[in-house]
Amino acid sequence: MSNNHTTFHNLRLWLTALFVLFAVSLSAITVWSVLDSYHRVLNDAGQQATRLARSLEEHVSRTMASSGQAMQPVIDLAEQRGGVEFVPEAEIHVLMRDRIAATPQIRGIIAIKPNGLIHAHGLIYPMKKVSLADRDYFQLHIQDSSLEYLLSRPLASRTDGKLLIPMTRRINLRDGAFGGLILAGLEPEYFLRFYSSLEMPEGSIIALLNHQGRELLRFPAAADQSQEGVPLSQLRALSSSDGIHADTTLLGHHDRLYTVREASALNVYVIVGISRASALAGWEHEKNVRIGLLLLAMLALVALYILALRQLRRAQESDKQLALAQFAVDQSPDFVLWVRQDLNIAYANAVVGDRLRVLREDLLQRPIAASGLLPEGVDWEQVLSRTDRQLRIQFETALQPQRGEPIPVEMVVNRLQFGSETYYCLAARDISERRRVEAELRRHRDH
Repeated sequence: MSNNHTTFHNLRLWLTALFVLFAVSLSAITVWSVLDSYHRVLNDAGQQATRLARSLEEHVSRTMASSGQAMQPVIDLAEQRGGVEFVPEAEIHVLMRDRIAATPQIRGIIAIKPNGLIHAHGLIYPMKKVSLADRDYFQLHIQDSSLEYLLSRPLASRTDGKLLIPMTRRINLRDGAFGGLILAGLEPEYFLRFYSSLEMPEGSIIALLNHQGRELLRFPAAADQSQEGVPLSQLRALSSSDGIHADTTLLGHHDRLYTVREASALNVYVIVGISRASALAGWEHEKNVRIGLLLLAMLALVALYILALRQLRRAQESDKQLALAQFAVDQSPDFVLWVRQDLNIAYANAVVGDRLRVLREDLLQRPIAASGLLPEGVDWEQVLSRTDRQLRIQFETALQPQRGEPIPVEMVVNRLQFGSETYYCLAARDISERRRVEAELRRHRDH
C-alpha cells in the first residue's frame, strides 16, 4: 500500500514536471519565434530603406551634376569677361534661357553682380534691379573665396514669389577677387513629383539636407520641419555607419527607422525614415496570432493536465480499493486459493500458509493436485468441469497440513472470468468445530 502511494506520488510529480516542461517549451518557442520575426521585419525594413536611400542618393547626385553642367557655360562666360557685370545682359540672358529649357529641375538662372544686384535673369528681359545682397548665400560667398557651389535653404524668389532651392556658384576673378554669383533656382516640385511616385510604407519620410545639416526638402511636408536642421557631426556618424538607426527626434518627434546616405555632389545628405509602427504593423498582427495560439495551447495543456490528474486520482482510488480487497482476502479466516484453467495455483491467502504450515511462494505456479494440500482422490478436472457448468459448486473435503491432522473444510468453488482468462476461486471454511458438535450430538443421541 505504501509502495503504491509512493508510486502515484512520483507519477504526479513526473506529470507536473512534464506539464511545466511543455508549458515552458511552448512559451520559449513562441517568444523566440516572435523575437526572430521582429528582427527579420526590422531587417527587411532596413534593407528597404537602404535600397530607397541609395536610389535617392543617385537621383540627387545626377540632379546636382546636371544642374552644375547647366550653370557651367554661364560661369565660364562670366569668368572670361572678368565678372558678371561685364557680360551684356542680353547675351547672358539668352545663354541662361537656353540652359533652363534643357534642364527640367531648374526653374530659373540669374546672374548677380558683386554688389548684390541682379544683373540678368534667364526668364525675364530686361531685368529690373533687385538686390539680393542680404541673402545668406551671398554673404557666405563674399566671405569664403574657397566656397564654390553652395546649396541653401529653400526661400521665396524675389522675382516671381515662388519657392525655390538656391544653388549658387561664386565667380572668381584671376586675382581671386569676387566677381559675382550665378544662381540656379532648383524646382522643389521636381523632387516632390519624383518622391510621390515611389512606393513607400505609410508614415515614411524623405529629407534632403545640405552640407551644414539644414533641411532643403522634406517629403511629405510636415508642420514640425526643423529650422535648425541636424548637427553635422550626427549626420556624418549616421552616414558612415551601415544599416538603420532607430530615432525619435531626428526629423520631428516620431519613432522611425532611419538610413542616411551622403551624395557626393555638393555633400547633400539623403535621409529616408520608415515609421516603426508601419513597418511592424504586420508583425504586430502575427505576434497577436502567435500569442493567441500559445494561450489556446496552454488552455489545452492545462485541460489535459487536469484530466490526467483526475485519471491518476481515479487509478489511485481503484488501486486503494483493490488493495483493500486484497487485504480482506489475505486476512480472511477462510482458506482461499485461486486456480487457473491449467490447474496451477495462482494465489493463496495468509491462512493457507499459516495453518497448513507451508510457504505461499512454494505453492504458486504448482498444480493443485501436486500441492499436497488436498486429498489425492479428488478429481480436479471433474470438479472444475462441474464448476464450468454450474458456475458454483459446494462440497466437503479436508486440507492436509504439512504436520498434524487433516482439517475438515466446506469448500465452495466459483468460476470467474477476468478478461480473457478464467480463474477458479476455492474458498474453504474450517468445519472442525461443527464436526465436533455434530459428533457430540450423535453421542448424546445414541446414549
